[in-house]
Amino acid sequence: SGVGTRLRAGRQFAGKGRRNRKWASIEGCYAASWIISEKVDLSPGNLQLAGGLAVLNSLKNDALMLKWPNDIIFDSRKMCGILVEGQSSSKGVKVVLGIGINLKAGEHDGDVEIASFDEIGNISAEELDPILHAELASLLEDRNDLPKARPDEIRAKALEHISAFGRPVLNGKIYEKFELNQKCELVLSDGTIITDGEDIVWI
Repeated sequence: SGVGTRLRAGRQFAGKGRRNRKWASIEGCYAASWIISEKVDLSPGNLQLAGGLAVLNSLKNDALMLKWPNDIIFDSRKMCGILVEGQSSSKGVKVVLGIGINLKAGEHDGDVEIASFDEIGNISAEELDPILHAELASLLEDRNDLPKARPDEIRAKALEHISAFGRPVLNGKIYEKFELNQKCELVLSDGTIITDGEDIVWI
């Protein structure tokens, strides 16, 4: 139940990012995927934010920022990406949560400038793995002796971090206030709903 099967790769060469971009992890990167139980009643957007919160809770460094919808940023550069996918099979649909974290600097082929955690801290992928798994489980597991995952609480905590990151800009207008709806889409103060993080910039 909750966070289920976990698969971690030492290095990943055929990874996938948003909009089907190719993504290859660098040496010392943490790359893992979890099969999330269908019992967890969270939208893909909520799962992405839960993944982001789990990373922040695991690395515990105030210099790290959560950028909506699925990135952890350090010094205006991407350090971690989170992706949620539904995969269909003969047994139905399963949801896969993937997290990639640059722990150490190295060569990479990405289309964005990246940061690495070793600029501000030091943890190995082996050390991080059980910590991150436990943090995810605490957010998502649904067992009789644990409270059920609460999407509203995940959303509220994520909104705190996102608000600390900055303000969204759409068509030249800066929005001082915004919310997250139940799908974890960004709702600007004039009611505009943003579904894709690349439709806006942050300042």
